Amino acid sequence: MEITQLTYELQQGYVHQWLVAGPQVIPIPNLEVKNGNDLPAQIISKHHQKRSGITKDPVECGPLSEGRFTIGDYQGSWSYLDCQDDHFVDYSASYRQLAYLRSWAFTELVSDGQQEAILILTTHGPADLWLNGKHIHRHEHLQAPYPKSVEFNTPLVSGLNKVLIRFENIASGDCPDMMALRVCQSNGSSTNEARVPIGGVHVEIPTLIQAISRRNELEESFKTPYVSQDVFTRDDEVEVHWPADLEKPVFSDVRLDALNGMTYAQAEVNGDPGDVLFLNHASQLNTGPYRAFFMPRSWEYYERDIRVTKEIPFWVIGDNPFSTSTYNTFQARRQEAWQHAARMKGHIFSEISQMALGNWQSIELATIRDTQTRVNRRETGSIELLAGLFRMLHNFGSHPSFPKGLNKEFKGCILGYRYWIDEPGHDAMEFTGEGDQILFHACEILAGQRYPELVFINNGETGRWHRKHGEKLAINWLQRKASFGFTAWNSDRVFARSLIALSLLVDFAASQEVVEMAAVVMDKIFYALALNSFGGVFGASSGQSTLTAVRGGYLQETSGVSKLMWGQGIYNQHLAAPVSLACTKEYELPLILLDIALATPEALWSREKHAVHSPEGLRTVNISTFRSPDGLLSSAQDYFPGQPGQSEHIWQATLGPGATAFVNHPANSSRKDALPTNYWLGNKTLPRVVQWKDTLVAIYRLPEDDWMGFTHAYFPTFTFDEYVVRDNWAFACKGNGYLALTASTGIRLVGRGQEAFRELRSPGPHTIWICQMGRALIDKDFTNFQEEILTKKLIFGDSSVQLETIRGEEISFDWVGPFLLDGKELMLESEKHYDSLFGTADFPSTQMEIQFGDRLLRLDLSHAEERGDMS
Repeated sequence: MEITQLTYELQQGYVHQWLVAGPQVIPIPNLEVKNGNDLPAQIISKHHQKRSGITKDPVECGPLSEGRFTIGDYQGSWSYLDCQDDHFVDYSASYRQLAYLRSWAFTELVSDGQQEAILILTTHGPADLWLNGKHIHRHEHLQAPYPKSVEFNTPLVSGLNKVLIRFENIASGDCPDMMALRVCQSNGSSTNEARVPIGGVHVEIPTLIQAISRRNELEESFKTPYVSQDVFTRDDEVEVHWPADLEKPVFSDVRLDALNGMTYAQAEVNGDPGDVLFLNHASQLNTGPYRAFFMPRSWEYYERDIRVTKEIPFWVIGDNPFSTSTYNTFQARRQEAWQHAARMKGHIFSEISQMALGNWQSIELATIRDTQTRVNRRETGSIELLAGLFRMLHNFGSHPSFPKGLNKEFKGCILGYRYWIDEPGHDAMEFTGEGDQILFHACEILAGQRYPELVFINNGETGRWHRKHGEKLAINWLQRKASFGFTAWNSDRVFARSLIALSLLVDFAASQEVVEMAAVVMDKIFYALALNSFGGVFGASSGQSTLTAVRGGYLQETSGVSKLMWGQGIYNQHLAAPVSLACTKEYELPLILLDIALATPEALWSREKHAVHSPEGLRTVNISTFRSPDGLLSSAQDYFPGQPGQSEHIWQATLGPGATAFVNHPANSSRKDALPTNYWLGNKTLPRVVQWKDTLVAIYRLPEDDWMGFTHAYFPTFTFDEYVVRDNWAFACKGNGYLALTASTGIRLVGRGQEAFRELRSPGPHTIWICQMGRALIDKDFTNFQEEILTKKLIFGDSSVQLETIRGEEISFDWVGPFLLDGKELMLESEKHYDSLFGTADFPSTQMEIQFGDRLLRLDLSHAEERGDMS
């Protein structure tokens, strides 16, 4: 077939158009390291190939039989990719098993004449580059979480220059895997000075698609539609929208797909300006991730071989209700939790729930055996699955209806597992996460208790040794969390995983010390949840979050926990923690914590201090939270501004389950949790934040070489009752709560593409954001709230601000220096571990008293002495 060239311009010197293939995933078995501990280097050395493996020029396929290649037993195919604002080819993903990854990217640079160029290649792992078939560069770094750039000089010939890049990585759990290429002018200097994009060079992509005009029309048109929401709840309709300001309609097909491959709707659309396409009622869909899939008309795709597509991901909650106020009894909510989990097929905690409900005839042995297989392979996350097997075994293993043979099969899983990082073996398991750590310790204790005399296969020690080893590690962990708090402060993920482990220990540990300390830490976790939640949304600043968790309360890992324990939240896709707690027999939530969770004080101002363990040593984080009956505002005060961030969620305003707002400095354009910092999760550069009750100031200073060049606010207009963008402010109303946001460099509500009507973007390297919250009880109606905000003094400097809050207080704050309130300096660091209306606790804590009305809860931490590093 005839090959046609598609022509594009470089974007600030970056190549945005590629033909890509991969990744080729090669599983790595449980290896023994031969020379030291440099396992990644050994894997790279074993699998690296000098030749690219690509023997035929890549081309965008028209017919599906074209654009293919074979390397060994791997069958690859080329697909077209247009990079987003971050310039990256993004293959980041999560992998259950340790694996070697290999991917390819091809483009053609067309130069007006012969010239010298500097190529800047950015990757997370090793990479090779071939120019016109000649190998000209290789680097071998492994860099996470942020990629590393390497530059080198090369001549470009006049006319066509074929560029082939192969980039490699080692996958273990979440794996950042991105590549970008920039082409700059060569000035003869080898110094790392500011580079200037090259001139006289454009990009060409070879394609076999014959209907070029139609192909290009579809490529451009697919950049504009948007799905109306990030999360669809039971009363929502799943819709696709087209912006009202489109220049012309472009007809195409749209499908509603689940990520398991099922298609639930398909429609032909004209794509007229302002079009709205109804796809389905959310209540008729199962809980899970979905996508809107855009493609040419079916006959064009299959008969004319036009392969241009686009997808927009989103979540559906299904028919599960979110409760913002308490309801029913704990016993009734426990039954509801089991019933919900039992409907979520394919998970070990679904099978536990079937047993709890007495539905023995509905047990799916295939799911249980698949869980055993994953545990035996020591996959990422397998420790949570092993905890599920222990919960099933202890709660139901002696039941007459318990499937025969499972006890024996479980025994093999337990005896063959790797229970800590110092045991032999290399796998994809994660030992550094705080929630994972206590899961490992709890499982080792129960394993040792169950088989005290047997020898465990992996390290050759007896069960008695494992019990003692697990108890020592567990007590150290428990004492650190009791006294110093969590490094990943207020993390829904860490709290949920910790509760799975702690509930096992409270129910089944033989050591009374372990049982008592586990119960104390459970109380502390529930206190943190109760103190920092609003209407079932855990809205606190967090030391470790996820992309789904930061965009509202519907998908948080603690949502099902709070719904079970005090009736606020939702049962969602995260089953393990609520099912574990529903099965727990020896722990009962203190009534005072229930009272605090449901309390609606007019103004609850609380502060926290937690220890943070980092490569730089012991650090602390100071959290401020303001909660009223109509909203919550929480932030980490002055938390290492200007330093690289990871998955910390520095601040958030909450008005309802989906009505949340925050600002971050995006590290890239990705929406994948495999990247610890991405478009909405974390900050590439941490801001300097200060909060005084219902007012917050966040100062962002981006590096000069920042690729993204902006900060942005998550402002989901679809969740608000009303919103207004005016006079450089964005205002929102939900119930009786109000929210106002502004930025020193201006704000623009994005109106097209994936983030349409949920993103406020502010350009520039130095930006100051202001957030203020209000209430109808104090600030009257929504219009009055806006006018009051607009009349207050607000003076921005380059990195400083002076403002009068809606409460009439004067705030002065800068990138450096003190925080001044009405001319007086306020300390940003708290002296207490917890300090609120409900009580105080020293830092570190030896005793914690929590009081509400006539109730008093005293947590005795007198034995919580540090025994090792804080983490």
